[in-house]
Amino acid sequence: FGVTKTFVIPHGHIPVKCNKKPTRFQVGYLGQCGPDKGIRYLLEAWTILNYKDAILNIAGSQSIAILPLLRYFKKGNVVIHGHVKSVEKFYNSNTIYVQPSATEGFGIEVLEAMSAGLPVVVSNGAGSYEIIGDSGIVVEKRNAQYLAMAIDYLKNNPDHIKSMSQKGMEIAENYNWEIVQQRYISVWRDLIQ
Repeated sequence: FGVTKTFVIPHGHIPVKCNKKPTRFQVGYLGQCGPDKGIRYLLEAWTILNYKDAILNIAGSQSIAILPLLRYFKKGNVVIHGHVKSVEKFYNSNTIYVQPSATEGFGIEVLEAMSAGLPVVVSNGAGSYEIIGDSGIVVEKRNAQYLAMAIDYLKNNPDHIKSMSQKGMEIAENYNWEIVQQRYISVWRDLIQ
């Protein structure tokens, strides 16, 4: 198209305060529940794991729509929260966060979870996989087996959860709106000059 200069500015987020985490292993997902979000693969992974001592928390205004999937994938403890009033409370009630998207532009929830100190498991279908570095695990999209392996790894390696948590908070800090806003200002100044 004849474009000679391109600037990529990542999306920003409002940091979520990190509080004490639960003693029981809990996996969280927050967002829409359409087919592009990969919830089917998360529920399949949870069925593969079939933990008796862990909980999968799914929240979002459309989470009730996954009830037919829950009837199919019956194993493991799953709690459907629906719309949550406090995302901070939701993130802080989980041990890790999973974003199993089949296709997604970015996924602000990943940054929110990282800022709350949660290690993240994301698929390479979520655009946010490019920024997580050592704060989580990237798995192949549409692959419940890999998703299950990543969740199981974190459940069985609590020391890695601690180090990933710290790294995630550091990374997320670079994406708060104040810093992103300054990037926009800098780009516009360069373009005007």
